[in-house]
Amino acid sequence: DQQIPRLSNSEIQRAVQERVAGIMALVIPYRKDDVVYGTALIESGQLFMLIDDSLTALEYLVKVDALSDKEMRARALFARGVVYRNVGNESSLLKVFLDVLEMFGEQSSWGMRAIAQAIAVSEQGDNVHQKAAALYGLADQHPQWRMLVGSTQLRIVELYDDAGEQIKALQALDRFQVSPPPSDSLVTQAYRRKAEILSASERYEEAAGVYAILVGRTGEDQALLRRNEDLLVLQLVRQAMKDRNVGEVRIAA
Repeated sequence: DQQIPRLSNSEIQRAVQERVAGIMALVIPYRKDDVVYGTALIESGQLFMLIDDSLTALEYLVKVDALSDKEMRARALFARGVVYRNVGNESSLLKVFLDVLEMFGEQSSWGMRAIAQAIAVSEQGDNVHQKAAALYGLADQHPQWRMLVGSTQLRIVELYDDAGEQIKALQALDRFQVSPPPSDSLVTQAYRRKAEILSASERYEEAAGVYAILVGRTGEDQALLRRNEDLLVLQLVRQAMKDRNVGEVRIAA
């Protein structure tokens, strides 16, 4: 069998440099076309990322900031995020995603991606309490981004619930409901999570109350409406059975 010759590191670096030089030469006539020029800069930066040349990668990616095309700038910011993550620069990494929020707003697809990444970057710590504290810090530092705050608080709820700390999860939900974000989907997620936690904690009557709220928020989705109504009835049945069992224990005593 023939062996494929392996390139040395210096040969790989030289190949990348030549490739980038070729790309940038090709786009000289299109220097004023943001999409063509921006794509060339981003691809050049990504090529240098492949050989772990982070500084040179950033030199190309930062140049995209000067372009007027917001899509190109967002693509470059996310590419810079990969570089910052690779070198462990957490503060610059978070700033990338906050810059995307400033550029596109929270309701855009870019904004929603940036929110998810900002939460993931900020979720630092060795245990659920440290992670929750870090996420509360993110939310408290950026109150102007209500979708970011709401999404962050729901992630805190999820962390506590998954760790078996339902009381803290419910407290986090109460904090969420004081200032809900401008998103029906997030508010619905919060109510559904609260109902599930209450039901799992055998607080069926309270869970039924939350499901009643969900029934009122369902809208025109008939399948979802029936599901919420069924879950409401289920909580009432469970509460009745719980009350009967308690009564039987008291009689036996």
